[in-house]
Amino acid sequence: MQASQSGILAAKQEKVLEVINRFGVISSTQLVDYLEGEISHVTVYNTKKKLLSLGFITEKKIGYTLVLAVRPRGVDYLGSPLTPFTKLNFGMSFMW
Repeated sequence: MQASQSGILAAKQEKVLEVINRFGVISSTQLVDYLEGEISHVTVYNTKKKLLSLGFITEKKIGYTLVLAVRPRGVDYLGSPLTPFTKLNFGMSFMW
């Protein structure tokens, strides 16, 4: 994936966004586990807050699991050729 040169995010923050984009939908726990040894869990959770405030990702609690997904704005920031999610359906009807 080609990262944006706009400088809004640091390299580790862009890496977190790229991983969420790569998987499409990922839980916070899975994200921390996947990046273990590369990026600390503290950095992942602080980055998650920043990405939410910038509107790059969205989160939804499904049962006890917090699920993260990249919003169209985050896909645009990365310059990703992937089609952004505009609606996710987990057997219930809701829009993010």
